[in-house]
Parts: sequence; C-alpha cells; structure tokens
Amino acid sequence: MNNNWKKVLVKADSSIRQVLEVITNQSFRIALVVDDEVSLLGTITDGDIRRGLLSDKSLDSSAYEIMNKNPITVNPSTSQEEVSKRMLENDVLCLPVIENGKVINIETLNEIFK
Repeated sequence: MNNNWKKVLVKADSSIRQVLEVITNQSFRIALVVDDEVSLLGTITDGDIRRGLLSDKSLDSSAYEIMNKNPITVNPSTSQEEVSKRMLENDVLCLPVIENGKVINIETLNEIFK
C-alpha cells in the first residue's frame, strides 16, 4: 500500500489556501478532510474551491466551509470493477477507501487501469 495518500489529509479548520497547496503539490487532485482519528468528514477538489471562491469565500476561509460533506467512498472489499464503475459514473478520479469509519487508502483511476 502506498502511503502517499496521507499527504492529502487536511483538517476542517485548514484554510482554503492550505488545501489548494495540498492539491497542487500532490497527484491525487483531491484533499480529504479528516478529524483527529482520521475519520473522513469530506472531500475537496478544484471544483469545490472554485465554487467556494465564486460564492464569496476567501482563501482564508476554512476547508469545512467548502468541502463535499457526502463524498462517494468505497471499502477495502469493494471489487476493482465496482470501484472503476463508481468512478466513471460519478466522473471522479479518486475515491477514499474507508474501513471502520477511518480513511485507509485512496483508489485512483490510474492505479486501476495499470
């Protein structure tokens, strides 16, 4: 398991500027908003940031204010076929993998098709 996904974890009180830096510096194109126990609270993509800025949020606003609070997720037992199907149906490149309420990995479309 590649642990690079841990670099996209942010806290709900992180600023949009901090989240933007995370998304820019990592290849996943997503930030996962988690609590201290690494439970997923939401996700943030470039689109969420754009929508936030267009609705008068500032770069100093919190991640919580713009995050998707109902992200699509999978669990470790979800088949690769089902993971890719969910990604294609929802036009996303990554899905958080959740086990017992905690983030344990990220599935990416690139990895599935390798």
